[in-house]
Amino acid sequence: MMIELDLTHPAPPQAVFEMLTDPEFIEKRCAASDALSFTQAVTTDGPNTVVSVERTLSTAELPELLRNFARHGIKVHEILTWGPPADDGGRDVQVALDFVGQPMKMRGNMRLVPTPNGSALAVRAELKAAIPLLGGKVEKVTAPFIIKAIKTEEKVGHEWLTNR
Repeated sequence: MMIELDLTHPAPPQAVFEMLTDPEFIEKRCAASDALSFTQAVTTDGPNTVVSVERTLSTAELPELLRNFARHGIKVHEILTWGPPADDGGRDVQVALDFVGQPMKMRGNMRLVPTPNGSALAVRAELKAAIPLLGGKVEKVTAPFIIKAIKTEEKVGHEWLTNR
């Protein structure tokens, strides 16, 4: 199932990149997602900046279909690989999201570009649940939670950029 979102930020791409790769901001976005626990690392790999976050999320608010797969929380491992800046300051980002111990993952990309009012971040990713007969249903039930999490992180980003 494709997940497509267009987000905005009230700052130029370089400021948004710095925010999204700042360990303090990563901590805030994990807290906003009600993570039960999390670890993070920000590293460089040649011209790329790699953000790796592993968080355990409660399944209490998930539909029963999803809770059956992870009764005591679900561990999500996220890797965002930021490419170098383009001439306009924009960046391409590879997205990898793995639901640890579950037959589900999300792969895709993001594109950060300048706009007259700051930046736009286009998210394009495919959510795939490799569960015979139930995969499509699990994807449809999971997608709204992923979209909500992304929009929550956008809100946290707006607050961060406004207060800096």
